[in-house]
Amino acid sequence: MAKATYRLKLIGSQINRDPFSCTGEQLGLVIQTLAHLATDWVWFVADIEAEGSSVGHYQAGEPVLFGDLQKLINYVNSIHQFIWGIFLAVPKDSLPKTWVRFYETEDFPFREMDGAALEIRTFDTSYIEIYAQDSSLLDGLVQKFGGKIEVESLAL
Repeated sequence: MAKATYRLKLIGSQINRDPFSCTGEQLGLVIQTLAHLATDWVWFVADIEAEGSSVGHYQAGEPVLFGDLQKLINYVNSIHQFIWGIFLAVPKDSLPKTWVRFYETEDFPFREMDGAALEIRTFDTSYIEIYAQDSSLLDGLVQKFGGKIEVESLAL
């Protein structure tokens, strides 16, 4: 297993010119931008707190299998506002048998990825973070929404 090396942080005004961040619409736009990459990914969720018609209850801890891309897009678009949450895109051919870490939105950045291609965090209605081991997975988001890909600092 490997840690995330790259991070892109986006706020609402970058995504859809909304002064508020972490809306369901914004998360849906981010995920739709990744759709061409996500054809063989399965989505997992953890630690979700949100306001909307079909929030569901997802606690911190072990991620829960959510489903395919379209199911996730439909879900996030039904949410008015994410307070926080974690969304993991895992290639179908590398589904974890067990999760190495406890998933919580307030984790330190650049954590173990448990085989996930991407980890998306909605954080405190302030911003959306997208983590990856491969920076090319973030390029389409930068082209569409702007921002700068950050690289994990190896300095202690």
